[in-house]
Amino acid sequence: MARDRLRARDLVAETPDTRDRYIDFLRAASIIAVVVGHWFIAVIWWRDGVIGSVSAIGKTSWLWIATWFLQVIPLFFFVGGFSNLVSHRSHRRRGLSEWTFLRSRAERLLRPSLVFVGFWAGVQLVLHVADAGGDGWLRGVQPPGATIPFGPLWFL
Repeated sequence: MARDRLRARDLVAETPDTRDRYIDFLRAASIIAVVVGHWFIAVIWWRDGVIGSVSAIGKTSWLWIATWFLQVIPLFFFVGGFSNLVSHRSHRRRGLSEWTFLRSRAERLLRPSLVFVGFWAGVQLVLHVADAGGDGWLRGVQPPGATIPFGPLWFL
């Protein structure tokens, strides 16, 4: 525990004074709020071997009003845009091209996406070979359940 605290203190000490810690806080808080909100709002069900999902907002008569007061997505996109602006300016100061900036952003998005898609393809292959999860030549997890794991990709 003490080692972890030391590492955190070292990271804080090494953080440049030019870094906007308030934006870092907003960034972390907004992503946590969005993830937790999605966990609590989703109603996932299993019926007759089919996995499905529906929003709790559509299943309640009053929950929609909460969405008026819990709007964190604009903040999420604002801090994401700010972070990209800071990164872009840093690329420019180092004399790097626009292409280099775009390529670095694309790589940061594509790597985790491709890892996930590869993993999910492996899951589908195992289910297909095990003859589990559905009928027909494309066995495995089928829509709508097959699309549920892809929901978090929009966070990238």
